[in-house]
Amino acid sequence: MDRMLVTGGAGFIGANFVRHVIEHTDAKVTVLDKLTYPLVAAHDTVVHLAAESHNDNSLDDPTPFVMTNLIGTFVVLQAVRKHDARLHHVSTDEVYGDLDLDDPKRFTEDTPYRPSSPYSATKAGSDHLVRAWVRSFGLRATISNCSNNYGHWQHVEKFIPRQITEVLWHFGEERQGRRIARAIVADRETTPFTRTGQLAALIERVVGRHEPGKHPATRSFQALRIQVNGELDALRDGLVAALHCLREGGRLVVISFHSLEDRAVKQFIRDQSGRVQNSRRGPPVAARPALLAAIGKARFASDAERAANPRARSAVLRVAEKLPLQVAA
Repeated sequence: MDRMLVTGGAGFIGANFVRHVIEHTDAKVTVLDKLTYPLVAAHDTVVHLAAESHNDNSLDDPTPFVMTNLIGTFVVLQAVRKHDARLHHVSTDEVYGDLDLDDPKRFTEDTPYRPSSPYSATKAGSDHLVRAWVRSFGLRATISNCSNNYGHWQHVEKFIPRQITEVLWHFGEERQGRRIARAIVADRETTPFTRTGQLAALIERVVGRHEPGKHPATRSFQALRIQVNGELDALRDGLVAALHCLREGGRLVVISFHSLEDRAVKQFIRDQSGRVQNSRRGPPVAARPALLAAIGKARFASDAERAANPRARSAVLRVAEKLPLQVAA
């Protein structure tokens, strides 16, 4: 039975690796966060995953990346060398630099290193240390450079959980988006989401019920629907098409059913009004030819309408009239 020491085994990739080893081999696995020589001495193989790995954090403060990724790897190498253990060093494809999305090139093991951030630079440096110890001291070591991963036990700051948070906020104005994303990441460790009822129950558990007559998952499901269907883009396209179809004096009438829709309609009418648009971050935007004029203010459902149809509570009606085309003298 092989005795395996895994550094960083509590992290996302490390945790999945440890579970895989335990389920598919008879290896005895030890997971640790801080390295000591006696622990290395008690194992045949060391799998080194421990690393600071968030690019944005490395820009804010490179210090922990240098200490963990470089100095930490040096400590591992010295311990493995002293106790003649085998080492597998887990690195990243970011040591090779960047490729444009439409670039036909692909990274290979022979691609020159071109790190572009403190994170990737320290990982590249740790790779060089491993290779140097292999050549200089005969260390038994291998290196793997994996690309981005996604799956169970991923930290909420990573791409997929962060995208969930962004979608819930931008398209649902859900202030508890980060808590919901964290709960989704935690719950899927044991049970995959296969029904909408599961997600609704999770959101209710996290957010609680604070608005009478409104399910706490309403904003989140609105956000998912808008994102998946591209509803706001379709609305903007429809407004442009409607404007082209109108004759002079024709009226554009739009009923929106949530604030994001209404905001898009209001902005469209304003943009087509010919007014100068002021910007807090730059000079005023030049006025366009006036194509639309708002007719009155926004209209909302009356108490009687809301009583008859509760869904009308969020409805907003806006009207604009198409203006004659102004020809410059």
